Amino acid sequence: MLSSRLTRMVSDHWDEIADRVLQRVARDSKLLEFGKVPEHELRARAREILQNLGNWMVSREDDLAHRYEQMGRQRCEEGIPLHEMVYALHLLKECMIQYVRDAGLRQTPIELYAEEELQRGADHIFNTLVYYFVRGYEHAMRQRAARAA
Repeated sequence: MLSSRLTRMVSDHWDEIADRVLQRVARDSKLLEFGKVPEHELRARAREILQNLGNWMVSREDDLAHRYEQMGRQRCEEGIPLHEMVYALHLLKECMIQYVRDAGLRQTPIELYAEEELQRGADHIFNTLVYYFVRGYEHAMRQRAARAA
């Protein structure tokens, strides 16, 4: 996998990428409720995703399913709107890709291909995270509705 050097860079510099995300979250009017999640928790989630991205790109989806379904249920119970959670995951992916681009490693055709490979892999992983997150969130909503009935 040509993008392994880039996934290693993302993993090694997860904290700088997380800083970018936290700055965006603090300024973004679309994330009013999500912005109330404690910073240490947001950093922990960013670290988990960014440090495991390379492994998740070559592993089975089962590794992600349980973890992110549980997180979806938790955020539902906390009252964080689903659209804010999906948008926050999008911001994390966007900041990660921009960090790689800012590093200026796109000099040769091989490096350009590696960046493209990273983007495709990240798209797949983040789409998978969103799917399982939404699935868990919806499960919690159905349970809440059943309790209220």
